Amino acid sequence: MKTQTPVFLVLLMLASVLAPLFAGAADAAEPEVLDAGGVVIGDIANFDPAINGKRYLFVDDDEPLWSATRLHKFAWAEAEYPGLVMPFEQGGNGKSTSKACIPHSEGTGLTISTSGGQIAATVEKTTPNAAFIVENSQSVSSAVLNNLASAWSSTIYSVDTTYFGAAPDVDNNCQIEVVIYNIDGPANIGGYFSPSMSGQREVLYVDVNDLGWANTILAHELQHLLHNARDPFEYIWIDEGNADMAAYLCFGATNTVIGHANSWAQQPHISVRWWNQSLADYGAGFLFMLYLASKLGGGQAIQSLVADTATGGAGIVNIANNPVPGSPGQIGNTMPDIFANFSVATLLDDSQNPYGLDNIDMFDNCGSSQFCKLQLTDTNSNWGSIWDRQGDSLFGWGVRAYKFTGGTGSPLNVMIQASETNFAGRLVYREIATGTWTSEPLIFNGGTATGLVSGFGNISDDVYVVTWYESLVDDCDYAMANCGWPGGQPAIYPTATIDIYATLISQPATINQQTLRLHDRDNDTLPDTMEWTLRVNSTAFWEILDIEVKAFNNNTLYDTMTISVGAGQGATVNRSIWFTPPMDGDWQLYAQMFDQIGNPVDNAAVLTLPTTTYNMAPIATGSLSSNTSQTWLPIQFNGAGYDIWGFSNNNQSFSHNASPTAYLWDFGDGGQSWLRTPSRAYTTVGDFNATLVVTDIGGAESEPQTWSMNITDSIIPDIKISVDGQEVQGGIMLLTSQMVMFGAHLTEDNVPDEYLDFQWDWGDGTNEGGIGYLSAAHDWSNGSSNGTFYTLTLTVSDGTHTVNESLIILILNRVPRQIFDLPLEVDTLTPLPMPTVFTDDDGSIDIWQWIFTEGVNLDGGTISMADSFTSTTSSDENPTPAWRTPGVKNITLIATDNYGNTSVAIIQITVNNQRPVALFARPDEGDTVTPYSFQSQSFDPDGNSGNMTTIWTLSDLNQTIVNQTAIVHTFTTPGTHSVQLVVIDELGRASLPKSYIIEIANPLPLPQMTIYEARDATTGAAITAPSDDLSQFNWRHTFTNTGAIFAAPGTWLRFDSTGSRDGDAQFVGMDVPIDESDPNWNGITQYSWDFGDGSPLANSPNAWHTYSTPGSYTVTLTLRDGFGTGDVNHSTRDVVVSQAPEIVTSTPFEDAVYSGFDYMLGGSAIDHDGLLGMSAWYDDDVTNDSDNNGITDDDHDSVDSIVGAEALVFNWDIDDRIDSDDDGDTTNDWQPQSEDGFVFVNWSSPGEIYVILEVCTGIGVCEEKGYPLRIRDPAEKDDSLADFSLDSLLPKAEDSGILLGVLLMLLLVLGWIVMRQPTEVEIDAQEAVDAYDVSQVVTEGGVLGMDHHSPPPKPKHLTKDDRRSKESGYVRPVTSRRRR
Repeated sequence: MKTQTPVFLVLLMLASVLAPLFAGAADAAEPEVLDAGGVVIGDIANFDPAINGKRYLFVDDDEPLWSATRLHKFAWAEAEYPGLVMPFEQGGNGKSTSKACIPHSEGTGLTISTSGGQIAATVEKTTPNAAFIVENSQSVSSAVLNNLASAWSSTIYSVDTTYFGAAPDVDNNCQIEVVIYNIDGPANIGGYFSPSMSGQREVLYVDVNDLGWANTILAHELQHLLHNARDPFEYIWIDEGNADMAAYLCFGATNTVIGHANSWAQQPHISVRWWNQSLADYGAGFLFMLYLASKLGGGQAIQSLVADTATGGAGIVNIANNPVPGSPGQIGNTMPDIFANFSVATLLDDSQNPYGLDNIDMFDNCGSSQFCKLQLTDTNSNWGSIWDRQGDSLFGWGVRAYKFTGGTGSPLNVMIQASETNFAGRLVYREIATGTWTSEPLIFNGGTATGLVSGFGNISDDVYVVTWYESLVDDCDYAMANCGWPGGQPAIYPTATIDIYATLISQPATINQQTLRLHDRDNDTLPDTMEWTLRVNSTAFWEILDIEVKAFNNNTLYDTMTISVGAGQGATVNRSIWFTPPMDGDWQLYAQMFDQIGNPVDNAAVLTLPTTTYNMAPIATGSLSSNTSQTWLPIQFNGAGYDIWGFSNNNQSFSHNASPTAYLWDFGDGGQSWLRTPSRAYTTVGDFNATLVVTDIGGAESEPQTWSMNITDSIIPDIKISVDGQEVQGGIMLLTSQMVMFGAHLTEDNVPDEYLDFQWDWGDGTNEGGIGYLSAAHDWSNGSSNGTFYTLTLTVSDGTHTVNESLIILILNRVPRQIFDLPLEVDTLTPLPMPTVFTDDDGSIDIWQWIFTEGVNLDGGTISMADSFTSTTSSDENPTPAWRTPGVKNITLIATDNYGNTSVAIIQITVNNQRPVALFARPDEGDTVTPYSFQSQSFDPDGNSGNMTTIWTLSDLNQTIVNQTAIVHTFTTPGTHSVQLVVIDELGRASLPKSYIIEIANPLPLPQMTIYEARDATTGAAITAPSDDLSQFNWRHTFTNTGAIFAAPGTWLRFDSTGSRDGDAQFVGMDVPIDESDPNWNGITQYSWDFGDGSPLANSPNAWHTYSTPGSYTVTLTLRDGFGTGDVNHSTRDVVVSQAPEIVTSTPFEDAVYSGFDYMLGGSAIDHDGLLGMSAWYDDDVTNDSDNNGITDDDHDSVDSIVGAEALVFNWDIDDRIDSDDDGDTTNDWQPQSEDGFVFVNWSSPGEIYVILEVCTGIGVCEEKGYPLRIRDPAEKDDSLADFSLDSLLPKAEDSGILLGVLLMLLLVLGWIVMRQPTEVEIDAQEAVDAYDVSQVVTEGGVLGMDHHSPPPKPKHLTKDDRRSKESGYVRPVTSRRRR
């Protein structure tokens, strides 16, 4: 039982895990299965690897795997491409909708179309660009799927799309569907791509039994899918070549891919461009695609090829002509050139572009692990005899290569004889000195080509002959009808054979003169053409030799020609050359021979002797427009000719056909022309001979070219009389004295008008005329109201014919003629003198009748509204009507002449409403605070002045003021201003503007300044540094009785310009400085603070400043406004910087001081500020008006003045041995001096101490002075004279009895000198003299001191130990000590 327990537990656990799954499966509904759609055309049951299989790379040779893609592509083509989606441009995505893609989800059930039927499958694995779909009856582990997905994402998809373009997405899922199912069991078909599905979805098929090779299958089939999306009609050799390259790029070279490539390299005579289902086909396409990628730009170039819908060689030519920038390129511009360079590259695999592949290494020998170069058909290095090889076959666009070595320095001559035309080849050789390869085309003539390599063995070696058959049938798939026959068969693809020969040329070709003959081509008895026959011989098989022939005269070269001569096998070839010189002279001909690669042949040149040869006459070949004409009609003569000279290789055409240099025309009537194309008219009738002679560059003249000219005159003048350019026929009606210009310019005749005779007969007894008298002016003075008739006759003669033409002229009497018809304009109430409207040209006007449609005033003079306006007619010639009302008036005038003829005119007069007059008084100049009053005094001359509209326009207002006869205004901005008044009357007419210019003076800026001391808002103490954050400060205003600012040195003062503004009224209440764009700008553009102490100016509205030196300073605030260039104003204020008080107490005690006794310690000082007679106070809160005087910053928060002796504050530190406030400093324990001026002290213990006096002014400027003091023990008191010092005996200024004191002092001094002994202090001083190397000890302030090189520190800074040290330089004070 124990052994069975583990098994039971395992089964129990397994059941517990699986039970919910089975239960859930039983309860859950069947998942939805989606039909993926699409139809696969082609059935794998028909698959034959030998016919439509493509073997995959990287698989075992024992069990090859085949791609069935070609089976499906052929089936699709036979069905005429159903569902074809035309290629999309490179970079597009081929989406069938603009919606976002919806990718597959794992676990989705699908019905999938396959070759031969449908299968049920499930999406088992997805990536962003792939969905792996597994047939439901098959099992693929997650590990295998994960590996496939990883290889797909990291390698296959990225490499293939880089080289062959982005994937299409017609099914809008952004994924390639990889269907894994049981195709045909292990081996045989490994996978396929069905192009018939490409219009509905992107899908690849892989055999579940061959997943070990799935990576290769996917790389191969994905290329087919990408290629089909862009070029579905591409030829197999390119499509399959790219498919092999896809596998190679993804997974490198293996035995299989090398075997494919080497299969073609070993059989290069098999066509590259024909697919015949051989291994060599695979290798050729693969290598060709590698070559294109290597030379034209890698993946980007192959992408362009795939995306190009041109197929086969046409697509290759397109990318070769448009290589990727930066790529080597230069592989040719035509398919033959590209094929040639590819063949040479696979033959040499050299680093010299384009003769190698940069993406693989190729070796001379073929093997299973290395690519081999194109294998040679044969080689030769033994030149004892002619080498040959015959009967080598090759397919169209297959290639053969031969190699030759072992040269001796003699030229190598090769010859190829092909069984077909359309062969091509290259002669490839290496220069020994540089190692550079040269590839020269072999020129085929029919089926034969020869080649020559000079210096074979010492200049060049390693010679290759590469040849191929460029059959007209080129790109071809064996099972497709694109090879020129239905369903193409392998046996009938073009094939050919070649024979090749090679030998060394031991003897160079030769050239000799055979004959030199002279000819007279222009039959002038002088030789003008040289015929030179040359003899050429060559021992080569056959070579094309170039002969360069030159013509010289007096060692000057005039012409050159090169001819080609084919020669070989020792046979002599004769070749003739003709030369005609351009001028007379002794001519020499020189011939030099070159081999077919352009090198001169040794000793192959020949030169003729100088031979006198003459210039051949040119030929005139002129033409005429006609040789028959009428007199005076121009004939066009066209000069032409030619002068042939130079070399000719057939005596038919020459190298130069020059135009004549001169032309001479003789017209036969005495006229000549040296123009090439003159135009000539004959003026007389007759027959004439015209000739043309041309001259060439050598001065020779041609034989005359002659034309017979027949000139006649059979044209009768056709008379046409015109007036103003228009022909007049029959008659014309005119008025008396109406001058008319008659013309005959329209008369037609062959004789020019200027040579015709014109005679004008006017019919009134007058006439005129002459030769060329084309026009004449005339008028008739007599007429009548019914008209008078005259006959005008014009007679014309051209010297042969005389004709005439007549016109009837009817002359009428003139009616009054209107001489004024302009509209008139006048104002109301204004008389208008009417103009003379009519005149009578042939009589006089007897009656004037004016008719006015509205009553007028005809009185003239000054007229007002009260006058009468009732007249409606006038018989005056020039009346002066005036109108009361405006408007357009029509006046009718009837004029009657002395013959009773009448004329009527209507005159239009515009009567204008009179313009009202705008008036007001001129204002005076002012400033921005001046109020102006403007009063209208305007009037309307022809209307009611009270009904006028007034419009005032002031330059500083944005609107007008309407219907106010008087206004009051103040100009708030300075400068030039204008005031304008316009009035409009009842009829809407405006007056002329009345305006005045006013100059408004610019007020100066108004400076305002405050100077406050900043105090710490928390402590109330003076601040140590300024800040832009003003909220942390309180402000103190310290001021003197004179208004000056009073401040201590070092105090931070805030200089504030708040309240400053431009003086213009418009800036009242504005408080923003500088910023002109701010609506509250105060008008000030510049601020400048001068603090008066020499410090830099501060150019800001507000500033901080501190003074370090006592004294009086003037602060100046300068403002500049924005008017014009800126007016300036300034304000000043004095700042008094307080001096330190001067302590005048020299010593606190005159006598010795003992411990235990009470003393009064007092001092005195001077406040120098007080000596100036100045008083000062401070206001501690500038925002509070504590004295209620309306000024917030002048309160005397210090009731008494803070200046003067009474404001001084005295404090003492009485003992530097004690730190009574425990702050670590023994020198600042201050005791205030009482109002009586003393501090009571009692030192409890003797010793040397330091007392300090501090005196501060009312503004806080302090001065300190220290006094060294020795506190004696009371036991030391002694009355000996030696206890007194000289200082003790000196009288004090405040004592009385000065004289007595002086005498007593003298007496005591004498006794002291006699009796005294050195004191302890003097002994110490002497020791200090020795110690400090000084010369003397002096008394200074009652204390003995020494002359030091530099003074010792202040005593207040000496510690007790310092004062006791002899090295400190300290001298103890003099005190009295009584000896015991």
